[in-house]
Amino acid sequence: MTRARASLCLLLAACVLRAHFRASSCNQVITYYMGFVVELPHVWEPYKAARTALANTTTPASTRQLHVQCLEHVSSGRKMLQDHLTEGTLTDEFVLDNTQHLLHCVRECNIAIRWLMLHRRARTKKIGDGTERGREAEQLLLLLMNTAQLEYLLRQV
Repeated sequence: MTRARASLCLLLAACVLRAHFRASSCNQVITYYMGFVVELPHVWEPYKAARTALANTTTPASTRQLHVQCLEHVSSGRKMLQDHLTEGTLTDEFVLDNTQHLLHCVRECNIAIRWLMLHRRARTKKIGDGTERGREAEQLLLLLMNTAQLEYLLRQV
C-alpha cells in the first residue's frame, strides 16, 4: 500500500492505520494527484494512533538529518553527473559496461529531486530558517537539468 493511498484511506477510516500501515519518517509530505500535496502531520492530526506514530518517527532532528542527507545526495549526484556528461564519455561500450552504475546514479538523483521538491512545498518548516534556500534552489535546478540531460543521452544510446 503506498503512502498516498494510506493517507487517503486514513481520511476515510482511522482503523486502517492500526491494521495495515506503519508510519515512515522519510516522507512527511506526499503527493496524491498531479502536484497536490498532503502534509501528514496536518492530515493525521485527528487520528491519535497516526499522530503518535508520526511523533515517534518525525522529530525536528531527524527531519534535519534527512534534509542534510538529501543535500549530500545532491552534491554527490552532481559530481557523478558531471563525470558522465563529459563530452565523449557516454559511448555505446561505456553505457553497456556501466549500465547498473548509470541507472543507480539517475535513480539517486531522482530520489533527491523528489524529496527536496516535495518538502520545499511544506507549510511547516521544520528544516531550518531558510537562509540557504536560494542556494539550495539553484543546486536543485542544476541537478534536475543535469539528470534530465543524462536520461536523454542514455535514451539516445
